[in-house]
Amino acid sequence: MLFIYGQTIEPNRTYVLPGGLSFVTEGEVTVAGVAAVKGTLTAADNPDERVILAISPNPAVPYPVWVRQERKTANGWELEYEMLLTQYQHG
Repeated sequence: MLFIYGQTIEPNRTYVLPGGLSFVTEGEVTVAGVAAVKGTLTAADNPDERVILAISPNPAVPYPVWVRQERKTANGWELEYEMLLTQYQHG
């Protein structure tokens, strides 16, 4: 499915993004009380890197609540960077 800006992200879908990127969603997670859809972002020209994202369908949360960048090594996927929302308040 071609991703269109403003579109609601749903679990168990594959979204095609510009530049040869794909975002394959898995299921729903809750991070710091925020419901989000978790998925894996990959680029066809760089199969040894991936980014795990959890994105809330709620427009009041305009940024990913979880970002995890990984690199494939001989031992499997290794963490390079991770950012996780720890608290969220909306007034």
